[in-house]
Amino acid sequence: MRIRRIKMEAAVLLAFILSCSTAMAPCVPVLAASAAAQKQLELNVKSKTLKTGQKDYKLKLVNNKQGWKIKKVTTTNAEVCKPYGKKKTYVLLKGKKKGTAAIRVKVVRTVTKNGKKTVKSKWLSCKVRVKQPAADTPEAVSDVTVSNQAQLEKALKNAETRTLLL
Repeated sequence: MRIRRIKMEAAVLLAFILSCSTAMAPCVPVLAASAAAQKQLELNVKSKTLKTGQKDYKLKLVNNKQGWKIKKVTTTNAEVCKPYGKKKTYVLLKGKKKGTAAIRVKVVRTVTKNGKKTVKSKWLSCKVRVKQPAADTPEAVSDVTVSNQAQLEKALKNAETRTLLL
């Protein structure tokens, strides 16, 4: 009998607590953004087209609110696109010859939880396509010396040509 009465009182108490908590729920502040809703860390581009010989393109980390740092950078084809000049939040790319390559960036951060440090890491990637630059424009030269028909025609097409020397 006594156990039955204790269970009944506990049930009434629990029902009261739940009814009060649901009535006060609108007053409880709700966090604006949870960790899942925040924008994830990524590179500034998913794919990039470079020209042969183009250098100093910055492949940067964006949405880096948690302090990720670049640890390692790899490429599938260093003859096409070579990463260099690695810093904490970006790496430079150079287009070397026509083709495609994938750039992979390993990022790390240190997390302290309950006094214990752990290192978290993840890989980000970007596809790079290297193209030949557009055909060269005629040279801007005012004095031109020609010795055959082909050179003469090229010099005549150039609007900057002022004097022809045969």
